[in-house]
Amino acid sequence: LDIVGASLGLCSRNLTADEKAARVTEFCKQSRESPSFAMKLLESENYDVTKAMLKWAGMQNAIVLDDSDADAEAADEAHPNGKTSDPASNVVLTMYRSSYGRIAKMSRRIATLSCVTLPTIVVVGSESSGKSSTLERIAGFCLFPRDANICTRMPIKLSLINADDSQAVVTLKFPGRADQVTTEEKAAEAVGRLMAEVVPIGRGVIDEQLTIEVRKPSVPTLDLVDLPGIVAANIEGEPKDMMTRTRAISERYLRDRNTIVVVVVPANITRVRDSQAIQLVQAAGKEAVTLGVFAKADLAHDPRYKQRKHKSPYWELEQRLSGSADDVVALPNGWVAVKNRDTLIEEEEAGGLQQSSEAEREWFSQEVKIASERCGIDALVRKIDALFTNHIKTTWMPQAVIHLEQQTYSVASQIDALGPSPSSLSLDELLGDFAKAFSGSRIDQNIEQGVFEAAKGYVDRVFDNIPCPYKAILNNAPKEGVPILKVIFAKKMFEDALIERLPDLLGPLSDQMAKVVSAIFVPGASTHHLERFEVLRDAVEECCTELLKENLANFVEELTSILRSCFRNNVGDHLDYRAGGDRRCLGSYPRIKLPRIIAEVALRDMIAPLTMEPTKISEMLHNPAFKARQQRGPVSGGGRKRKAESKASGSPSSGDLDVSHLLIESCASKRSELVARKHDLFVALEETRKLEWMTQVPREGSANSFEGSATEGIAYEGGMRTWTVVWCGAGTLPDMHNV
Repeated sequence: LDIVGASLGLCSRNLTADEKAARVTEFCKQSRESPSFAMKLLESENYDVTKAMLKWAGMQNAIVLDDSDADAEAADEAHPNGKTSDPASNVVLTMYRSSYGRIAKMSRRIATLSCVTLPTIVVVGSESSGKSSTLERIAGFCLFPRDANICTRMPIKLSLINADDSQAVVTLKFPGRADQVTTEEKAAEAVGRLMAEVVPIGRGVIDEQLTIEVRKPSVPTLDLVDLPGIVAANIEGEPKDMMTRTRAISERYLRDRNTIVVVVVPANITRVRDSQAIQLVQAAGKEAVTLGVFAKADLAHDPRYKQRKHKSPYWELEQRLSGSADDVVALPNGWVAVKNRDTLIEEEEAGGLQQSSEAEREWFSQEVKIASERCGIDALVRKIDALFTNHIKTTWMPQAVIHLEQQTYSVASQIDALGPSPSSLSLDELLGDFAKAFSGSRIDQNIEQGVFEAAKGYVDRVFDNIPCPYKAILNNAPKEGVPILKVIFAKKMFEDALIERLPDLLGPLSDQMAKVVSAIFVPGASTHHLERFEVLRDAVEECCTELLKENLANFVEELTSILRSCFRNNVGDHLDYRAGGDRRCLGSYPRIKLPRIIAEVALRDMIAPLTMEPTKISEMLHNPAFKARQQRGPVSGGGRKRKAESKASGSPSSGDLDVSHLLIESCASKRSELVARKHDLFVALEETRKLEWMTQVPREGSANSFEGSATEGIAYEGGMRTWTVVWCGAGTLPDMHNV
């Protein structure tokens, strides 16, 4: 009944021993941990393998991937922000799925990519050529003043962000002024007011950039810069150098190597080659990254087309788009025509941008006999994307990959400098490293000098407590007339005092040992960077103190025998113990210095066993009684408080959860930050490199075409691509041996 009820989800049942063993085996197979570690972790999660794996992943500082990411991205591609686009919003989907849209999304999602400058799409053209109206068409709402007397007076960066905000949010940003947040309906008015304040009458144009940031579900993720229109002369109230100023602003943006150019020319222009914008593009050598736009296509109507023996009133526009006109400057990326609404005609202004897009499609289908890929705002956006795709493939991507690889190397070096991850270390490995560092020459000299100073201080304290008459006898050579019996009493008193107070050496030796442990737990003193394990350092100090206590009885017994032997074997020698000066150590019987005897025995019987057999420290650290005593109160140094900071910082791979708290790093947060940054860099690199083959143009029947199923690989120019597959989905890893 238990089995039937559990299978129906009505109740739970206890697992059999075989089922538990099977889950332990499964966990070990996936994690490569020891069975004992797996059993303890599974027991803590009631033998739920999934929960245990997630807990284990947290211990490894792992980044958990979810197999729903691909589905979410696919849904997001189909309907950005979960919203269905309106019929006139093909622009949104085109740019959202475009190379530009992908890189823009990556840059906002991955902070690392913000260091790599995206290409700037700059719109240049003569005054009133239709630049600003074209930008409004892409943005999806009115951004610029409707007053015919107000034109673009400064570079304006239109930063469109496809966001899931319920309402459009427009933010105006200008140097030296507080950001101004407004609504979609009031955006044009706010822009006009700001331009009037910043550029009063008589100043003409300025070369300071106004940024209009638009966050809205129905806009593509796109950045464009609208430059002031180029003029040939000044009018009353304007500076006399208006032409020079407007040309200088355009020239500055065109000189930037990271600039993509959209040059706008009114469709009714008499001769395209007369456009100053085209002349500036040629002067800057930007033809290869320039797209031409004929704005106001409906104004290209020729009322005398029949007399000129043409079939269409828009014959000249058709010839220019097809490239057969003799006045069109050839651009590798071609030309596109758009029909803007006339904002000075009340009926067209009232219709709105959506109706304008629908009217444009209908107008081009009826009036212009030219391919649809060269007409309309949708065609313009596709052309911009194609231009951008080619630019990122040839210019932006190599620079981005180099930058990201350099950043990856830098972060990897910082992670390496922290030492191996605690998850890859065991307690015994760290204690072995401790013992190895202890035997190093620098530590050896420190401990020897420290123990000798402790022994010397001990002898001094004992001597200082000898009664003055006997102290004088010990300090000076026997004088004539001093009874030998008094000399014998003085020596015996000093000998007994030295032996009686030998247990007092435990304190100074413990202090010296603590100093040595601290000296080992500093940067550069050990292979595994022990300085980061402050909890372990405090525990090792306590262990050493406890082990010194355990060795104290043998030490006292051995040193007592040696001291008595020294005094006995040197009967008849006078005691040279000078007060004051640099030699105030127990002088010696000939050849024997008591502080050095005490120091050598202390090193041999108290200190050396701690490092020659680090297993003793390990056994004590695993001892439940010691662990309980250790956790009862704080210790000096502040390390103990860190043991509760984060259990996810690491655990021993050979696994005993009882000592995992000892392997918590003081740099755990820094490691987590660096690991997360390294992951971001990895994702950014993969996304950037993915664009490399996504932007390839397959040639049918060639080795460069994308043919075959997913398991047959993806062939592209340069050979087969190698992928690293991390499977975190449900079920069994599929057969991917052909990938």
